[in-house]
Amino acid sequence: MLIVVFVMQIGLIVFLIIGFVVVYRKLTERRVTAVYEPFVYYDTKLFREKVVAGYRIRYYYDGIPFGEPSEIIVHQSNEVDREAIKNDITSALSILSKGVMAALGVPRIELSDIQNVINEVLN
Repeated sequence: MLIVVFVMQIGLIVFLIIGFVVVYRKLTERRVTAVYEPFVYYDTKLFREKVVAGYRIRYYYDGIPFGEPSEIIVHQSNEVDREAIKNDITSALSILSKGVMAALGVPRIELSDIQNVINEVLN
């Protein structure tokens, strides 16, 4: 009878140890994960191009997102297309000079040197 009680106590101790190990592993395993997601934004307007690149971090606890995603910007550029501006100003000034010449009936009117106007606008 004493042996049966002793075996049952050893079985209970083994069961408690195994249960403790399982619970300890469950509590100490990684439950918080971070997901990194790259992004690139392009914003193209008439004479300007803006590019923003980076990555977004989103944290999860047991698969459930918490908090707002954080965006880390790695590269940002804001460029002006000077060639397009130059072409548009050149064509606008030539159209304007032809219109003024036609309206006044003058064979040739020098409004301004087109290259000087372009340099003033771009600089």
